[in-house]
Amino acid sequence: MEQLPDPVEIHEFTFDPRLIDHAGLERKRIEAFRLIHALRWKESRDPDHPLIVSLMGGTGTGKSTVFNSLAGRPVSRTGSRRPCTHKAMILLPNHPSHLEEDWSLLFSCLGLKTDEVADFAYQDHLQSPGRILVDTPDFDSVELANRHVADLFFVLSDVLVLVTSQEKYADMVGMDMRRKALSWGKSMLLVMNKVTSQEALEDFREERTGDGRVVGIDRIGSSPELIPGLRDRAEFRSVLGLAPVGPDSQRTRQEEIGRLRTQCASAVSDLDNALASQIARIERVRERIGRIVSEVTEEMELRLKSPVSGDLEARMRGRLQVLLDKYDLLFGFRERVRNLLASILDGILGTSRSVSDHGLASDREWDLRQQDLKAVWSETALQPLELAVARLNFDIMDLVARDPTCADLLPVVRTEVARWSPDEVRQRFDETLPRVMNLLDAEFDRFRQGLSPGEQLRLYGSQTVLLTVWPLLVVTVDLALTGGHLTIVNALLGAAPGLPFAPFITKWFVSVRVVELLREIGRKIEATHRDTLRSILREQAASYEGAFERLLPPPQVRNDVRDLRERLSGLPA
Repeated sequence: MEQLPDPVEIHEFTFDPRLIDHAGLERKRIEAFRLIHALRWKESRDPDHPLIVSLMGGTGTGKSTVFNSLAGRPVSRTGSRRPCTHKAMILLPNHPSHLEEDWSLLFSCLGLKTDEVADFAYQDHLQSPGRILVDTPDFDSVELANRHVADLFFVLSDVLVLVTSQEKYADMVGMDMRRKALSWGKSMLLVMNKVTSQEALEDFREERTGDGRVVGIDRIGSSPELIPGLRDRAEFRSVLGLAPVGPDSQRTRQEEIGRLRTQCASAVSDLDNALASQIARIERVRERIGRIVSEVTEEMELRLKSPVSGDLEARMRGRLQVLLDKYDLLFGFRERVRNLLASILDGILGTSRSVSDHGLASDREWDLRQQDLKAVWSETALQPLELAVARLNFDIMDLVARDPTCADLLPVVRTEVARWSPDEVRQRFDETLPRVMNLLDAEFDRFRQGLSPGEQLRLYGSQTVLLTVWPLLVVTVDLALTGGHLTIVNALLGAAPGLPFAPFITKWFVSVRVVELLREIGRKIEATHRDTLRSILREQAASYEGAFERLLPPPQVRNDVRDLRERLSGLPA
């Protein structure tokens, strides 16, 4: 027979207390956990393990008196104080001796302390050791722990002796317990204790048709410790395994294991369905957040495409001139001559020399390039993104506040999700600067390496060209980030040829080399910029989705429960 997997995964996870219907979800989890452990425990017992006969009843029905009577001696406490039984009393056969350890192991697996759940006694003079008798706490006890213990032994029992009294046989709690036993198909004996009216006993028998055998016990006094001769009555001798012809213990036990499998499969299915329902609910919220993100992104894109001011071209021309002057003053005639001679020498010797790892003459030049980019980056207008983030936060808050099925998500939104301020938006935008710098470095090197040796000599060395192209690159990045149309680049290029320090840069070279380069880089920077804004917006949305996802058990638990359900459905009932 296939063995069930260890149910420890169901024991270790708990539902987040903030979830809607947390109490109901926890009941399903605990029930599945308890039934799985009970099933594994019962299936792992030896074939000759004694049947478990549990006496269950409500407060004041005389259940412990009946238990002592079947034991043949006072074992369980009786009296007028209610409830008398706070723990289960387990009466074990004299042998085998490991039975007490078996029960303790089960309680430990269930997370229970044995000394808080049960006491043990041994049958020292019963004629047969074929049964384990259990006196359970009252199932209608005012103490919740008592009811939990009683319910546990309902699950573990092979045979139930349900004890009621003439005063309580019509109580709703007792009737519910009998209905539950009937729905499980439990083998049971119904006992009406303290009978003073045969009419009441007959009424009980008629109402209980189909529920099991009914036995009446006459009232013999106030809270007796035991009823002499009760265990010798035929009905009880059969339950105790003392009758010459009694039920087949092996068959009874296997039938009970089959019933327990059925209940276990049902409980795990309920748990799996509850998990799936919570997952589906959170997924619906995530889909709605996705729609909000799409709407807000579309609105942001429209703002980014808004017409630029008329003085943009003039401003860019001024910036370009400043940059050209800056690099000429810093790296003027001496630098160009040095690089020209180096290029000629490399051509004669057949060697190749890199100006620097970053395509400029020195670390200082590299630092200046980084400063140029950072200055442009820091001036990028992020108002469209800031407005988009603000609207996203408002719409998600409105979503969970208006939907009653999201009532448990509202506190999460208020306390666990950081809604970004404009400064935080800027910080996340700045974190993407290295990516843009690396992109420009790669394009800059690609341009430099694309010049043939002849072109480098004709143009007085690549360094001169680079020092002219770099300001154009910076201005192109500025245009891409501010929403300026890249067609302005064509107009700006007219400022480059004919400058006093670079008369050698011909219109042909600008058209063939620089125009296409700048257009391509501009498109890449603009696409990177848009992607950056969209990713920041999605990151803010993801902070909500992550907080909602953390309300659910981890995916591995969900997979374990689903796998357990499939395996249980394949076991014979």
